[in-house]
Amino acid sequence: MKRILFFLVVLAACFTQVSAQVTDYLVTVKGDTLSGEIKRISTTKIKFMTDSGWVKFSSTDIRLYYDRKKDERYLSVLMPVLDPAFVDPRFKQVLEMGKINLVMEEYTTSGSVMTAMGITNSWHYKRNLYLQKGDDRAWKFDRKWIGMRDNGTEASRKKFEELIADNPELLRKFQEEKKISFEELRAYVIRYNSM
Repeated sequence: MKRILFFLVVLAACFTQVSAQVTDYLVTVKGDTLSGEIKRISTTKIKFMTDSGWVKFSSTDIRLYYDRKKDERYLSVLMPVLDPAFVDPRFKQVLEMGKINLVMEEYTTSGSVMTAMGITNSWHYKRNLYLQKGDDRAWKFDRKWIGMRDNGTEASRKKFEELIADNPELLRKFQEEKKISFEELRAYVIRYNSM
């Protein structure tokens, strides 16, 4: 009897864990939500396993996806145009989402330097931050402007002011800032999105 009771408790615990597992999901541009498992990701494509099998999606089909392994959301964002042929949206990690989206991309670059001792290879970690309002094209903001007001990056401040211009009180407070940290900028985005 004790063995049967022990077996039932273990079996119930297994089913509870399986049903409580969080799955990956994605939201299509049509608003449909699909649950499953992400198998492969690039900046413009996702290979996704659903109950019906493998499905491939492009960034033009997907609005948002959630990666449970990283516990992060990624948004399909139209990027600044550097090349007219570059029109597909790219997946970027969501920091804040709402009327204004604050998204980030992280990557590493490598380089070689010739020294008296020979060639030295180095890796550099980079992070780019982008702001997007609605479905407009995102813009990469120059993080140097977070700091002194008149440091040669006034255009980035003006662009942010354009994004929040429909909230005069918040715009006035932002314009009064002499210095601003990333956390304070993020707080402005959060305040704007909550109004």
